[in-house]
Amino acid sequence: MKGPYATGALSFYAISALSLAFIGAYRAGLYQLPASAWALALGLGVLGLLAPLAMSAPARGRVLAGSRPLIVIVPIVALVLTPRVLPSPFTVGPFFFCAGVLFATSTIGFWNISQRRRALRRRLVETMTQSDEGVRAWLQEQFASNKGEQKASSKRSRALLRALRAQAWISTRKRRARAAAMLRKEAAALDEAPQSEPAVPLPSEALVALVLACAESPGRLRAAYLRAAEHLESGGRMVRWRSWLGSVWLPELDAYRDVTAAVDSLAVRYRVKPPRWFRATCRKFSCSAVTARDVEPPWNRAGRGAKPVTAAVAVIVVASATLSTATAQAPLDDARALPIRTGAGLESHVEPLFSRVASRIARHRAEVRCWSRHDWQRLSAQRTSWPRRGRRLGRWSAYASLDHERAHLSPALCTALTRLAYGRVPVERDYWPAALSFSVATLAHESQHLKGISNEAKAECYGMQTITFTAQALGRTKEEGRYLAYLYWRDEYHDHRDPAYISAECRDGGGLDLRPRSDLWP
Repeated sequence: MKGPYATGALSFYAISALSLAFIGAYRAGLYQLPASAWALALGLGVLGLLAPLAMSAPARGRVLAGSRPLIVIVPIVALVLTPRVLPSPFTVGPFFFCAGVLFATSTIGFWNISQRRRALRRRLVETMTQSDEGVRAWLQEQFASNKGEQKASSKRSRALLRALRAQAWISTRKRRARAAAMLRKEAAALDEAPQSEPAVPLPSEALVALVLACAESPGRLRAAYLRAAEHLESGGRMVRWRSWLGSVWLPELDAYRDVTAAVDSLAVRYRVKPPRWFRATCRKFSCSAVTARDVEPPWNRAGRGAKPVTAAVAVIVVASATLSTATAQAPLDDARALPIRTGAGLESHVEPLFSRVASRIARHRAEVRCWSRHDWQRLSAQRTSWPRRGRRLGRWSAYASLDHERAHLSPALCTALTRLAYGRVPVERDYWPAALSFSVATLAHESQHLKGISNEAKAECYGMQTITFTAQALGRTKEEGRYLAYLYWRDEYHDHRDPAYISAECRDGGGLDLRPRSDLWP
């Protein structure tokens, strides 16, 4: 359905509902909520679907309608605050509730709009008093006569908006005076608008009734503009000028929409192409605020179920927040205390031998952490769900902390490094020498990041050239270290999926060669 009704705002409600439902489901899965917490959160979503039907009319207008409905502001604020300030499990249930309310609101709104348009078309046809040619001539006359007036009104409106915005940002005497002058000019234009009947009679009694419903609007608007001008001239300031404009136009907004929809319906019926200014008016109305009439349920419940629903929502919100926060596993903090342990293990720990090697390369005290498979999956989910935390961690991934104090290795990397450091089998006879070369190269690469090198290509090239030293520090011979470095250069370096890790200067005698006077490479 196209304008002039609030289809744009209701579409935003529907998209917000889908987004909030997805965020709630994702966080519930991320924090591994139990079935009971899932049931309470989904129960809140069901109550959200029923809430618009049980609210009283004043409550429905404050929560759902207007230029800044609370049901949209609350989840947006919660989304900005979490997970930095508030614990994310706390917001799973309220997200589902807000999603249910927004979805029900948009559904009711679209239903009401379709019914209003259908009823309006029926009234126009039933009360039609002129022939087809008479209605077509009236439409053409209206579109032609209002063209100049609409251009002038649009120009004045843009100037008024600029003046109000300027005085709200920096309130100087000159800017307030200009805004007051524009308000008085707009009031004078409303006062000078012709109040007589149009030259061509209105084609329908229903359209006459709609036009009469808007007849008192110019006088009320003029009085509001003059009061605002006096406020600015007396030294006042209008910070929330957008809200003020919305409140000024809101009482007759439904009537103006019905008039515009009636003219649009007649233009479609009698094949009169609307001008550009009329289509712009329809788009403007479609993106304007939702009114209380838009979200009125199809049947009148008189708000008798408002108190029970409110009490049920409050109880389930508290229960859902308490249960989800108490039972959810908090996201893994990669800086938390871990036991110091040597060798392979199923639990997360700090490897002292790997830490000493990384400290020697980084030239300061560093720590290498080997994570368990479960903790590594949780850490990967945390990094991908929080802003600016990086990509998902794979089975053979690693990363260094931003404070250059810790390197974090996956279980597969730690297993291969443990086999290299504490095993007795020569690397040439190992059942998987490629895993050994890749794991020792990764340790050397992350040690370069701990050293302060942030560029991935430099860290990769310098790390590859220190594979021999790293292997020796782990207890292997120099020949074994050279063999692992050769394997990595031959089989792994040029197969990187990310071109940021490869540099044309990483070669013997290149700009990244750590030993330019030697022919030894890498």
